[in-house]
Amino acid sequence: MATTGLNHLQAFFNGYPGINGYPGFTYNPSNPATSEFNRMARLLQWSQYERNENKDYFKDALVKEFNTIYGTDENSLESWQTLCRVLSITPIPETLKVCREVSISYTSSSHKAH
Repeated sequence: MATTGLNHLQAFFNGYPGINGYPGFTYNPSNPATSEFNRMARLLQWSQYERNENKDYFKDALVKEFNTIYGTDENSLESWQTLCRVLSITPIPETLKVCREVSISYTSSSHKAH
């Protein structure tokens, strides 16, 4: 499920062009989105309150981006297989049950490793 035009993360980051001559933030989509959010918070010198408030908007953009790419139908084999491809899981499972299991296992173990 390809996106067209501006994606949700790009739109989120483009919302911070700079204030009163202070340089804006240039989003680098090749970096992890969370790293870019943290970099932007440092560059724009957000207070903890501003960081927390903007984190909510950032999370919304992440969810919308995920849903645009993978869909919202948790029973879509095609969507789960796309996720497996992105995670470089091989071979790509042929059933919904196995797709879910390996994807969840992969993301769980990947999260623990960081």
